[in-house]
Amino acid sequence: AYLFVYFASDILPLLYLGSYLSKHHIPEDNQEIKDFDGFYKKHEITRRESEIIQLVSHGKTNKEIADELFITLQTVKDHTHRIYTKTGVRNRVELINLLRGLEVR
Repeated sequence: AYLFVYFASDILPLLYLGSYLSKHHIPEDNQEIKDFDGFYKKHEITRRESEIIQLVSHGKTNKEIADELFITLQTVKDHTHRIYTKTGVRNRVELINLLRGLEVR
């Protein structure tokens, strides 16, 4: 009985760790999101908005996005606001987590 209690005491923290990691696992940076097309169709994302989502997911700032796409900073802000509205997120972090399959709301 003593051996059972001794080894069983390690099971609870391992179960908790397993459930925590399954809920909060963040894919590596080089791992691409597999089904962007389904995500875009579901949320009615335009081609330009999809380009901006890709750049946001690579950590680009609004200024860097504007320079790369040859559009104004205000246009980038307008597109990101529409993206947030369509997807129901409030900021870039929530958008990235949504793209990675995490629910942070």
